[in-house]
Amino acid sequence: MFLNGQNVYLFDKVAGTLTNLSQQAYFFTTVAGTFANRFEIVYTTNAALAVLNPSPENNQIIVFKDGNSLNIDTGNLAINDVKVYDLNGRLLLQSSNIGGSRTAIDGIIADRQVLLVQIGTVSGTINKKIVF
Repeated sequence: MFLNGQNVYLFDKVAGTLTNLSQQAYFFTTVAGTFANRFEIVYTTNAALAVLNPSPENNQIIVFKDGNSLNIDTGNLAINDVKVYDLNGRLLLQSSNIGGSRTAIDGIIADRQVLLVQIGTVSGTINKKIVF
């Protein structure tokens, strides 16, 4: 069915990860429930990265890039503040007193970087590692 050497990727919309299933297995943990739109099978890396405005399911935190904005959706958890760090621990961006469950922070500096996002919510602090 596939050409010899065809890569098959799994895009996890909740974790924001893209895994080449032709090269490695993918493992994840989740709460019990049905997540009909969490995963997408793609055959090129560009297709998965083009997903815009994914929707949260069961309080799953979604972090995604749209242009030069870092978008965060926490479902129904109110966001207090967001801090974005590089891998060296330098604070790159910060936003405070957000109050809603969705926010967009402008000023993402470059593509092809790993960022650590610290999201302060009413239920505690959530840390996400994202790759742009």
